[in-house]
Amino acid sequence: MQTRRRSFFASLQFVRRMSAVRALVPIAHGSEEIEFACIADTLRRAGMHVTVAALTDCKHVDPKTDHDPSFKFLEPRIVTMSRLVRVVADTTFDHVLAEDEHFDIICLPGGARGAENFRDSEKFVPFLKSHMSRGGWTAALCASPAVVLAHHGLLSEHSKATSHPSVSSKLPNQEFVDHRVVVDGKLITSRGPGTSLEFALEIVRRLVGVDTAENIKNAMLVRE
Repeated sequence: MQTRRRSFFASLQFVRRMSAVRALVPIAHGSEEIEFACIADTLRRAGMHVTVAALTDCKHVDPKTDHDPSFKFLEPRIVTMSRLVRVVADTTFDHVLAEDEHFDIICLPGGARGAENFRDSEKFVPFLKSHMSRGGWTAALCASPAVVLAHHGLLSEHSKATSHPSVSSKLPNQEFVDHRVVVDGKLITSRGPGTSLEFALEIVRRLVGVDTAENIKNAMLVRE
């Protein structure tokens, strides 16, 4: 009886996991840790199935890590973020590719070097392009809308976007909107660490529901 019960609950959890909105949150060396944490935490509070995946083909590394002999021996899931905080991802992006996984939304945190690593990844960029061509939701924050999406021509179907002010000039074909969060079709963009909670809550509103977003906002004492 206990075996059947465990099997039943395992099956129920599997069904819930498969029916939940699936979100990919890639991270790379130099990704912004506040933005990453706000995204992953808030989406999980909303019941979304979040996969945090570490890029393994990063070309841009913070010079500070050159003086840290342990850096080159880190296992592939460990990422050194923009302020040298180390994060252990759920998996590597290589594993995501090997499993041929598909997601409802891809959420890109910012961070100057992190965005450059997304931009120059020969593994991630084709995956992102394929996701967007299928009509999947995309959310990008801080440097990523300009450094990643605009660089690869992935904003051509969108007329409005925002980004961190330091890179806003790289959005030449879009109307730069000086708002904290901008939604245009299935694209959500935002400006930086200070707007990342609002950004994450907007993702929840669009993909899970207004009530869920409001409940999370109230529980976290967020003022918008």
